[in-house]
Amino acid sequence: MWLRPAVARPRGLPRLAALLENWLALLAEEIEAGCILIGGPANTTTARDPLHDALVAIIEGWKAELLRAIAMAQTEGHLHPGADAHQMVFEMYGLMLMLHQDARLLRSSDGVQRARHGLARLIEAARPRTLGAQAEARAAAPH
Repeated sequence: MWLRPAVARPRGLPRLAALLENWLALLAEEIEAGCILIGGPANTTTARDPLHDALVAIIEGWKAELLRAIAMAQTEGHLHPGADAHQMVFEMYGLMLMLHQDARLLRSSDGVQRARHGLARLIEAARPRTLGAQAEARAAAPH
């Protein structure tokens, strides 16, 4: 659905960008109907609930794919090797959860655009800086 077309993209940032864009497109389609990954956890009662277990498996699998894509982008030199991949995934998920709430509950019309912008900022912050940019940042930093 959204994973397979993205995996066909070149390793690194092109693949990560495709994963995120495909995820946004899927969420944009699901907004009116709702998403079991958003509503489902509120309806599970215990950690032994089969729905709970299925949701956990889906979310953990998706997070693993995002972590793998970030690691590839780091290996390819598209993202800084010291970027905290787990934090990036946490923030990506946070943006997507907010997209659902903003669009579905608050009826905001620009949630997809805002999520896309937030994801771009997150990736840009993890990009490696050139030596020139690093020297400029050090010179500009308060001493």
